[in-house]
Amino acid sequence: MKGKEIMKKYRKFKKATAVLMIIALFSCCSLQTLAYDHGAAQRYSDQYVLSPNLAYRYWPSGDCTNFVSQCM
Repeated sequence: MKGKEIMKKYRKFKKATAVLMIIALFSCCSLQTLAYDHGAAQRYSDQYVLSPNLAYRYWPSGDCTNFVSQCM
């Protein structure tokens, strides 16, 4: 094969790969899966506003206001 033919096949391969990757992404994840649930973030912050979530490491001097403000 000549250089031009190889490059032409390579470009086709790249396009086909990109299309397949997009199809794979959308077939494995629904748009609802990718959506951010603001209500769940608010409920989480309300639940743990006065006491830490024991499932995670507790940082006694930590300030969680930045986390909460980003969630909202």
